[in-house]
Amino acid sequence: LSLIVIGIYGSEMFNADKYRVLIGEMEERVWTQDIQPKDPQHFRPVSYESAIYVARKAVGELGTVGSQFEIREDSLTLQVISGELWYVLPLDFAGFRAWNDTGTVIGYIKVHAEDPNRQPEVKQLSREKQFVYTPGAWFGNDLIRHLRQSGNFRVNLAGTHLEIDENDAPWWVTSVLTPTIGQFGDKVTGVLITNPVTGERTFAPIGQIPAWIDRVIPRSLTKNYIDHWGEYVHGWWNSVWRKRDLVEAESPSLVFSGEKKPVYVTGVTSQNNRDDSLVGLIYTDTHTGKSVYYRTKGGATDAAVVQAVSKFQDVQFKKLHAADPQLYNLYGTMASVAPLMNENYAYSGVAIANIS
Repeated sequence: LSLIVIGIYGSEMFNADKYRVLIGEMEERVWTQDIQPKDPQHFRPVSYESAIYVARKAVGELGTVGSQFEIREDSLTLQVISGELWYVLPLDFAGFRAWNDTGTVIGYIKVHAEDPNRQPEVKQLSREKQFVYTPGAWFGNDLIRHLRQSGNFRVNLAGTHLEIDENDAPWWVTSVLTPTIGQFGDKVTGVLITNPVTGERTFAPIGQIPAWIDRVIPRSLTKNYIDHWGEYVHGWWNSVWRKRDLVEAESPSLVFSGEKKPVYVTGVTSQNNRDDSLVGLIYTDTHTGKSVYYRTKGGATDAAVVQAVSKFQDVQFKKLHAADPQLYNLYGTMASVAPLMNENYAYSGVAIANIS
């Protein structure tokens, strides 16, 4: 009975207005005035899939060590390290037996996001610096369980990933979420920064996040906020019956501005399945969650860009496919840059599409 009451009290049916404003106050601005032309030398031609492919090859070359550890793909992060974009892919135990036999994780892998020809860097740490606390460890060494046992019971923990500080030291970063609508409607209050070796942790609230941390707001939470914002534009009843003016979010793409500032770029499109064009773009600061809305006059969605590129004759002939398109200002034009990969997800070039 308690669960039913809690569910009804926090349901979207009775709290549509509250769910819609979870994204916060959103300013509307002009895209061409805010988004400056992108420096071609700082594109991200290496997609997430390519980064994982390269990292897997690197693990395979470690020999017998590679059989004990695996890449933790859900903890992959893209960040700025020494002024360059890198993917950081933590290694983790390949099951209970590997954890029981080794006890520590040897390190992590860095894949350059701007130069696909750069060799990956396998960071094999010395024994005293190897990871004891990881999401894939067991019992008291399980990272989330460790954080719970440290007093974080009445909050939600999400978005755990590995980031490298200015001294080249790795840290687990976990977003701390607090419910605001009954037991639902999570809002990020800060991050827990955990030492993978000692388990020591520090809470950094929003507004006091260290500059070297690039991602505070989880990607999935950003998409949920935008979906609520677009779905409950005229209340809950309209979302299930009249369906007037409903919009939905594409998958947010993490991009870095000319100042290397990380933002999520999310395309907004109509919920009408026959309408495959953008109605707007939302840029969300990954540190503060502050969002800005830019109206667009049509324009291709990410799915439409990938489809158009895949039908291109040269792409078909070489048996390539596009993934992870990123929206940039190219010489004053709103364009999507889509990395091209072969069947094994190895980098094979880029396609640039004018989304209009």
